[in-house]
Amino acid sequence: IALNMVRRTRWRLFSGSEYYESCMPQELGGGLLIWKGIQEPIAYFDNIIFQGHCDFNEPVYSSFKKTPSSFPYLDVVNSDWARYISDDLDGGPFKYSIYPVIFSFTANFVITLSLTVIVFINTRRKPSRSASNLLKLGSTLASVNLTIFVVKALKSLRHQHDNYSISSTNHILNILWNDLAFTGIDFIVVLVCQLCQVQVVMRLFPRVQEKRIVFFLGIFLSLICQTLWAIPTFSQSTDQTGEVKDLINNLEILSPFVYLFRIALGGCYASIICFHVFTKKHICFLGKRMSLLTFLTILIVLLQPGFFVADVANVWIDDLSEIFNTTCYVGSTVIVWEWIDSLHII
Repeated sequence: IALNMVRRTRWRLFSGSEYYESCMPQELGGGLLIWKGIQEPIAYFDNIIFQGHCDFNEPVYSSFKKTPSSFPYLDVVNSDWARYISDDLDGGPFKYSIYPVIFSFTANFVITLSLTVIVFINTRRKPSRSASNLLKLGSTLASVNLTIFVVKALKSLRHQHDNYSISSTNHILNILWNDLAFTGIDFIVVLVCQLCQVQVVMRLFPRVQEKRIVFFLGIFLSLICQTLWAIPTFSQSTDQTGEVKDLINNLEILSPFVYLFRIALGGCYASIICFHVFTKKHICFLGKRMSLLTFLTILIVLLQPGFFVADVANVWIDDLSEIFNTTCYVGSTVIVWEWIDSLHII
């Protein structure tokens, strides 16, 4: 098995690629070769050329346990690996390896699935029947989408292990960013969750005029946000040529703009919830159960803009941003909905 690290080229990173000599053919001179051949398992060759396996032009390193009798690696392999893991942008440190990535998307899958179960068990149909049905739809689509992604990712890892003896995060992230099915369902999930957040904010205001303002403004901002997000995302997931490709390249500025727009919307949502907690603190912290639910509500609404900020600042978060964002959207909708129900009961 080999451990392979990942490097993603996004709008905030240097678009060039590193050159690793170990990925090129190496002339080893003459010597004996031993392989699984029935007719001739051992043979001598005058000029042996060796080329190590590289993944997306990046070196891989065997994680087999070495013994004192193990044959050492080539000097060029050792030097390239030392250079590869020394730079954060190359994806060399352990946090970019396959193990944290597997833990991240499986943990998000389990959390989203648990929240979906909570929606169908605890969410009341009245008084907001349409909103509760919309919440069930969004959480169900999120669970189905992450289930499909987890199955595809694990099958990809098995295929790599059986055929190439490596486990690469690059292939998993390619599924995440280039799969139109995952991207399309994720688009619907986030839009549904944003509309549910609009319904959540509406429940915090008692006056009809205030509810109308929140309704129309929230729907308008949600549609604008998702439309701007869809333009660069779907264009990167499809193959384009000619003038269309040039037009898409000119729209790269939309990516950082949408990130900032999402941060603003998430921050506004968190601010409204936290302000309501402050104004109703004598009820929000009444009893252990309500206090725990209030703390969990504050945490989840602050976690959403927090992950957006971390997404901009950290490449590792950026690679798995859509999974983190999906879980945060579902959590900040389901948990806050339960918190408001408990608040209204009190």
